Amino acid sequence: MQGDDLHRLTETEARLAARLAEAEEEARRRVEEARADAERAERELAAELAAAETALAREVEAEVGRQRSALAERARAEAARLDGLQAAEVSELAEAVVARLLANEGRP
Repeated sequence: MQGDDLHRLTETEARLAARLAEAEEEARRRVEEARADAERAERELAAELAAAETALAREVEAEVGRQRSALAERARAEAARLDGLQAAEVSELAEAVVARLLANEGRP
């Protein structure tokens, strides 16, 4: 009887050891899958961020170009307006602009 009990215990121990090994292998596999999923998600997010960064850079560049064009057009219009003025008038206008700038300089 003791031999049968010992044999059954040995078989049970072997089955439990096999199940434990299977569970450990399954846990390792799941950890690897989770790690791979996390790495894939990180790569996807990095790609999305890079695309957004590129799009934003294009938008900023376009806006800067629009503002430069508008400023150049204003400068051309102002130059055309001043073109017919006498030097004394231009000097007076320049002094007025400087005075306004100096007056505004002290304001927050």
